[in-house]
Amino acid sequence: AGGGHYTPKMNDLLRHREDVLLGHILASYCFTGSEEDWKRGIDEAIEATRRAYSLPSENAEEEDGGKEETRVCVYIDKKAFKSAPRQALVQYLESRGIQCAFKENDLN
Repeated sequence: AGGGHYTPKMNDLLRHREDVLLGHILASYCFTGSEEDWKRGIDEAIEATRRAYSLPSENAEEEDGGKEETRVCVYIDKKAFKSAPRQALVQYLESRGIQCAFKENDLN
């Protein structure tokens, strides 16, 4: 029930990967407003995910305790975006030091 809008790719990813935690799913229509608006939406989702999983904020100093690092990564459905908006999204995320993934193998 429900149809494709329940993000089957995310469901499959979570089902097959125990090392992936889900934060937020943002629909592509969230990126139709102004650049300032969609950037603010991304920033709020990333910070809320960090708070939910007790991850350090973006500005926190990194600890090198020898343990495996938990980090925020953005998984992007390439088919959901045309090239120019997708490139703008990737450039913004990379400028913030956020890893972008387009397929499961990118999440290493």
